[in-house]
Amino acid sequence: MRPLIAGDALRARYGEAFGTQLPDHIKRLPWDAARLAAHQRERPRALLACATERSPFQARRLAGIEPGRFELADLVGLPVMS
Repeated sequence: MRPLIAGDALRARYGEAFGTQLPDHIKRLPWDAARLAAHQRERPRALLACATERSPFQARRLAGIEPGRFELADLVGLPVMS
């Protein structure tokens, strides 16, 4: 067996993360369009709220953005994050 190299380790990490999240994704397959749209609205709102509450840096970057009113169409106005 050959030793893991950086690319292999990265693939293994992503594979594990994907496998862990797969059951949640599968549960969403039967959702109708309204439920999917609600989920697509709720998740970014939760992420933005968490970022602004826990990180002064992100709070400054996201000043003027109201997480509770955020819509998918507003994505283009967000600063690029890495």
